[in-house]
Amino acid sequence: MTKAIKKNISPNDKSERRMKAVAKRAAYYRENPQKFVIDYLNITLKMFQKFLIYAMMHNNHFMFWACRSLGKSWLTSLYCVVRCILFPNTKISVCCCVRSQGNKVLRKITEDFMVKYGWGSENLKREIESWKINDNEAFIKFRNHSWIRVDTATDTGRGERANVLVVDEFRLVDLKVLNTVLKRFLGDPRHPRYLDLPKYRDNEDLLESNVDIYMSSAW
Repeated sequence: MTKAIKKNISPNDKSERRMKAVAKRAAYYRENPQKFVIDYLNITLKMFQKFLIYAMMHNNHFMFWACRSLGKSWLTSLYCVVRCILFPNTKISVCCCVRSQGNKVLRKITEDFMVKYGWGSENLKREIESWKINDNEAFIKFRNHSWIRVDTATDTGRGERANVLVVDEFRLVDLKVLNTVLKRFLGDPRHPRYLDLPKYRDNEDLLESNVDIYMSSAW
């Protein structure tokens, strides 16, 4: 009987195989964010929520206009978490007329998703590096250099930049501020580091579009 010969695999080969597996899994979850919520965050979604979070991930412009108590802030907060984890270096700005309203979006993450949902919250805790939520400053920083920040929808917000703009209760935001200040945040698309490699540098088709999401209660 012949002995099985063990094949020695170099560390470089192991690393390459591991990265290919990560890339394959990341591509699958980017295409199916509702599965990422269930598999990784361990949060159960209703059928309509699965459709909505899928639509939010696959459209550059999204309007979430719904009755009160449907869970607009909850689902949008969840989208922000999924986006930040699956797309490193993502910058998300949550804007509203009153800062306390924007803080509610971030508190859904720190007080709901990180606490209420069993072992899945542990995965989210490992992804988040730090956060601060108060009347003067509100942000969540992820270990992969993504972040979510609350900005007030006023003329003083000029100069900020983001890849995803979330406007909460957008019907109350002054149209001039929306067009001349908030939309200008989306002037710099996310720039993954692989785009700096020579074979990708000049391929404009790989540049990602920025995203804007508008939420409002139906009146």
